[in-house]
Amino acid sequence: MSINGLFQTSRRSLRVLEGAIQTAGQNIANAGTPGYSRQRVALRADSVVAYGVHSGVRPGTFTGAGVSVQGYERLRDGLLDRAARDAHSDLGAADQEVRTGSALEGVFAVGTQGSLTESVAAFWDSWTDAANAPTDRSARGVVLDRADALAGVFRRHDEGLTRLADETRGALADGVDGFNAITERLAGLNEQIANARAAGAPDLGAEDERDQAVTELASLAPLGVAAETDGTYTITVQGMTVVQGAETTTVEHVGPPAEPDDAVRFAGTDVAFRPGAEGGGALGGWLRTLGQAVPETRAGLDALAAQITTDVNTAHAAGYGRDDVTGRDFFEPTGTTAATFARSAALTDPDHVALAGGAGDRGDASVALALADLRPGVERDAAAIAGGAGRRLQGASARADAASALTGHYEGLAAGVSGVSLDEEMTHLIEYQQAYAASARVLTTARDMFDTLLAL
Repeated sequence: MSINGLFQTSRRSLRVLEGAIQTAGQNIANAGTPGYSRQRVALRADSVVAYGVHSGVRPGTFTGAGVSVQGYERLRDGLLDRAARDAHSDLGAADQEVRTGSALEGVFAVGTQGSLTESVAAFWDSWTDAANAPTDRSARGVVLDRADALAGVFRRHDEGLTRLADETRGALADGVDGFNAITERLAGLNEQIANARAAGAPDLGAEDERDQAVTELASLAPLGVAAETDGTYTITVQGMTVVQGAETTTVEHVGPPAEPDDAVRFAGTDVAFRPGAEGGGALGGWLRTLGQAVPETRAGLDALAAQITTDVNTAHAAGYGRDDVTGRDFFEPTGTTAATFARSAALTDPDHVALAGGAGDRGDASVALALADLRPGVERDAAAIAGGAGRRLQGASARADAASALTGHYEGLAAGVSGVSLDEEMTHLIEYQQAYAASARVLTTARDMFDTLLAL
């Protein structure tokens, strides 16, 4: 190698070490920045042949030409990133189902006065009290009051389910808007990153921002992410491409009143997002609440209201009131849903309540005793409806705990790869400082050699 070669080698070394020191400084400055990925300088040993200085190299000639920067890169683990995205998707779904499950459980308020189970028990207790005092007109009045209270509980629960559905539908619509906003942001970052790479200066900050946006999107829906050769991401949801380069496909919420059921569709297609049995991000959690939890609970309430209406009316219509009139319905026969469940408008007086099996028998309570046989089945069904809400919440809470643990686990592993260790960066700085001083010494030596040569 010539003395000029020593100058060139030292010059390249100093420039590379300057870049390495700047990279370490960047890492230290962003040690506490959320989403920041540790950066590294990729180095390459150069030779004079690589620079085309010689068309041929004489035997024994030293061909080393120092070092150059091959590129700047972020330290990431694609496998951990994918696992973390999946965990975030499961956590997003479970968190939303915990919220809606808590609201659903609150509708029934099991164990409190005025709850469904307590009101059913109180209604049947009133029949028992009336059977024990068939000649007491006030006991029959209590039966009517408890019937009104029970009907009010059914209607209140139905209204609570409607309110929960409306609130969840609003959250779903907001989530869809948020999904589209994030995909638009990702498309813009894709374009920015591709342009920077084409110019030979990767925008690593934009790549960090894009990964954070991908994590946000994963909490809304499960993602497939493919890195392209130009640095862009192609993102899919259940096989449908939502981001490709600078282009996006939006999603849209359809539902009542335009559609009978709530759904999320990919714009311009008839393809709908499928929430699955669990998971599916926050969108999946909201869709399951609207498509399963609320309708199934309402169907149970409606079935119980219809059952009570039919069974109590059958027994009551066969009995006689204190006015010796028979054939009266106790509940409105058309009230076969929780929203329409109500005491019959024909029962305007406590004397209309039928307890006796025959006319003129004031001490008979055979109808009340017959109604007592219905109590176990009705209470069991009421408890099952209220308990179903609790089981949904328990299941969602268990999934949320598991997903949270997995998310924390993968984020911890990812931090070991992408996070900044101040001790490690300080060690690198010391190494770079010593290497910089040594390279400067080589440059000084080359200068002294050159001065000696000129002095000959």
